[in-house]
Amino acid sequence: LCIVDTRTGSIVAKLRAGFLGRVVISSSGHLVALGSPQGDIEVWDVERKKRMLSTSAWGPGETRGLDATMMMDRGIADFSFSADERKLAVACKECFRVLDLPSGRLGFGLTNHSSWGEMPARGVRFLPSGETLLVSGTSGEFGARDPDGAWLALLDLGARRRLEQLDAKAWSVAPSPDGRRLALIRS
Repeated sequence: LCIVDTRTGSIVAKLRAGFLGRVVISSSGHLVALGSPQGDIEVWDVERKKRMLSTSAWGPGETRGLDATMMMDRGIADFSFSADERKLAVACKECFRVLDLPSGRLGFGLTNHSSWGEMPARGVRFLPSGETLLVSGTSGEFGARDPDGAWLALLDLGARRRLEQLDAKAWSVAPSPDGRRLALIRS
């Protein structure tokens, strides 16, 4: 994994990542996260060129009995760092998680088997406060308003509850820096 300075085009860091997959860099450029097709996650400190976290999107026992083919279908779809770089949101086909950094401890998360019903996540984005998470996905009860199955929800991470189910279907979403507007890609 190479980190490149966009002003000069020079490589500022080469990191020996344990796998290839999705990648996201924090807004300050100090942290980078990688996600594998099997749900593995690595978080790197770019300045120190040191891996600070190696974990899985799946909790203990959640992958028991799954073969390699099934695990490939449960990989990382999207990542988002909070503005203060103390949280990493992870979207998977059958879950989303919020990890506290640098410990990797699960701060909040839901799987398809939660009380909220089936909710495969396609995208996650923190709003500027770092306590509100925008999650988008497809199908399941979580997005029952939409006949095509796409859904969009705002979650309060501190209270661990859904704030609002937005009446908009989106396959990809990005909040403005102030959190007051959303850019949506619709089907």
